[in-house]
Amino acid sequence: MTINFKFILVYFLCIVLLFSSCASPYHLRKGLDIETLKVYVHYSERYNENDITKSYEQINKSVERFNQEDHSFDIKLAYTPGESDFIVEMRSFNYATRKNQTTCFILSAVGLLALPITLYSVGSSFIFGFYITPGDKTNIMLKPTPELQETPVFIPAPLRTFAGYFSSKETHIQQHYNKLHEHFYRCWCNFEREYNRKK
Repeated sequence: MTINFKFILVYFLCIVLLFSSCASPYHLRKGLDIETLKVYVHYSERYNENDITKSYEQINKSVERFNQEDHSFDIKLAYTPGESDFIVEMRSFNYATRKNQTTCFILSAVGLLALPITLYSVGSSFIFGFYITPGDKTNIMLKPTPELQETPVFIPAPLRTFAGYFSSKETHIQQHYNKLHEHFYRCWCNFEREYNRKK
């Protein structure tokens, strides 16, 4: 009975955290009238020209997709921060190395095979396993201008993707960049949802 209660409690907390993480955090002012949201993308010094080109291409695709659909406003990529309403800061990125992939594979093999077998062999009534996935991560910060917000806040919007246990560095990095398209499209839609609520 105790185990069931704990399971229900953990499940309920996970659901609460899931919905809270999906809540839009922009704190927009009421009564805004946006025809075109001008977005400037800023890259930290950690990005080289190749990284910038690949990521900017995906961000541009997300903007084109958004503008082709029926939305409350259009989005335009700005060339300078001074002419923008919304700044995207591409702060840093971390890619899984071959060593990370190998380590995660070994630990997952232990967690999914060796641990459950060991627990079963000693007669444990509670058998479980675990696995660890190597991942790539881009740290992104979203900054609407103070004119758009009731309370100026910066919104973290990191992108995490599964790097695979055996895929090459080039393959999983390209797959990570490809996910930027969908990631930023969701960011624009989340912004629009809060904008429509505050109109």
